[in-house]
This record gives sequence, C-alpha cells and structure tokens, in this order.
Amino acid sequence: MNHHLVILKPAYLDLILSGRKTVECRCSLRRVAPFGKVRRGDHLWLKAPSAAVRARAVVRQVQSIVCPSDETRQLILREYQTTLRASPQFQARLRTARYLTFLHLGNVRAIAPRQIAKKDRRGWVVLKSSLDLQ
Repeated sequence: MNHHLVILKPAYLDLILSGRKTVECRCSLRRVAPFGKVRRGDHLWLKAPSAAVRARAVVRQVQSIVCPSDETRQLILREYQTTLRASPQFQARLRTARYLTFLHLGNVRAIAPRQIAKKDRRGWVVLKSSLDLQ
C-alpha cells in the first residue's frame, strides 16, 4: 500500500467530501504520476492548493488508459460525466491527453487539517509514507 498526496480544486474536494464525486481522473501528455503509480488499496490524502490536508480516501479501483482515440474519449466522458463532475476546462484537456488515470474512491473521510511541507506545483505526489504528513 502506498500513500499519495492529491491536490484538487476546492470545489472538487468539496464534491468528493459530499459523496457527489466518486471518481477522480488525471490526464496528461506525458507519463507522470499518478499513471502507473497507483494501486487498489492505496491511500490518498486530499487537499486544495496552499491549504492543509483535509481528507483521506482509499482507491477502490484504478483504470489506466494510454493514448485513447477520440471515440474512446467520448465514451469516457459519457460514462463518467456524473461521477467525475468534469468541468468544461477538464473536458478540453481530456480531448488532448495521451495518458488517463481513473481512480474510484472509497472510504472518503474528512480529517483534522494536517500540514505538509510541499513547495512545488505538482498536483500529485507519491509519498514515502503517511508520516510525510506533519
């Protein structure tokens, strides 16, 4: 089991905490985390940019897709529209992405705010352990 720090827009974090967003998707042009780095049972620590960690979740299922076709992208958008709560900006990014990672979230819980020493702009960090959180 691995631990991951996930940076989300505040609105998406609120949707996850309310149970209305149950799938997180990350897309990129390059093969970067979380693609190939997340497994079922891994722990996710959720936070907004420049804020404390506010929640944790467990990965129930992971789907990784390499270089999807336009047809596959359209099917994905239709299938996951409700659970992703995808904004128009995200949908535009999805149309050009080469690597997609879908994370089905379970056991989502709000936690007492915890600080983490993070100074870069990465939206996803693979942690050595949960002890990386202060």
